[in-house]
Amino acid sequence: MIKKILFWIVASILTFIPVTIVLLFAWRVYVKESYRGLTAMPTKGVESVETVTLGGMEQTVLLRGQLRSSPVLLYIGDAVWLPTLSVAREIGTNTGLEQRFIVAYWEQRETGISFSGKSKPEAMTVDQYVADARDLLRWLKKKYKQDKIYVMGNGWGSVIGLQLAAKYPEEISAYIGSGQIVDFRKNDDLAHQFATDHAVAAQDKSALQDILALGQPPYDDKKEQLLRKAVATYTTAKAEKTYGFITPAMNRIFFSTDYSFGNLFTVTRSNEYALKQLWNEKLYALNLATTVKKISVPVFFIHGKNDVVSFPQPLEEYFATLEAPAGKKITWLEQAGHYPEIEEPVELKNLIAHQVLPKPPLSP
Repeated sequence: MIKKILFWIVASILTFIPVTIVLLFAWRVYVKESYRGLTAMPTKGVESVETVTLGGMEQTVLLRGQLRSSPVLLYIGDAVWLPTLSVAREIGTNTGLEQRFIVAYWEQRETGISFSGKSKPEAMTVDQYVADARDLLRWLKKKYKQDKIYVMGNGWGSVIGLQLAAKYPEEISAYIGSGQIVDFRKNDDLAHQFATDHAVAAQDKSALQDILALGQPPYDDKKEQLLRKAVATYTTAKAEKTYGFITPAMNRIFFSTDYSFGNLFTVTRSNEYALKQLWNEKLYALNLATTVKKISVPVFFIHGKNDVVSFPQPLEEYFATLEAPAGKKITWLEQAGHYPEIEEPVELKNLIAHQVLPKPPLSP
């Protein structure tokens, strides 16, 4: 009798698992194709995926915009943490960016579907990513016959974007920093303190023990991921919340309209590879407050008050000292965390419409 019961339990499980997997992937196809239809560009628009050689390596760029005559905006995402194409349509549609720009969503070196795993360690540096961005900037200028390009960077991408704007002002119309990172070391010091304080307040001894076991930064990629997981437990920012083992990033990658089934494994591997190569002591030594003291193009920062990845304090201090002869503006969002363009897209839409494109006189 017991053997029969065990047999039916095992048989049920073995049947349930493949059926669940088939249904899950069928749902993925349905969601993908539905969203593709909802976000399709009009006949006069731009929608294409291009492979461009940047810094000697082939990289992928998704181009989207409702009018071919629009100015171009290069979007440099937080790609080592959140692959750019997994959020491209969501950002472009909800913020209205694609109504006003041709947006170039860049899958950066060894991230997303630009992953090859072949880059040498010496090519996995911030300087190389800035050089890649410069190449892409010039490719976009030539392709669309425009003298200048708008640049927007989020998180990791904001480190690239800010330096790009500082180095090549003659090629850039304006720079928008979202979740702007200034100092990796200071951010992790603040993140460690944030997680510690909240674990103590919650009387979560297990979590506190794990946090203290990390020690003080600098961290390698594994410890950095553990720190961010600890911080995500206590944040109020929805885009960074983790529900069990399902993270927002995993959910977006799986259902992305721009990733094929075959891309899923590649994209997942890319994050692990890029983080391992980039997260090191050189990164922690980078402080943009000391290396980028002046930017000659208009600068706009849009930052969540609840950002626990790039804490507001370092940006606030940087903004006070930044020389910006063409003007600077910072917009604080009360409800957003590290991804304002995902969490409060209407605010970014208003910033673009009323401040960035008309280019009014700026004041701190």
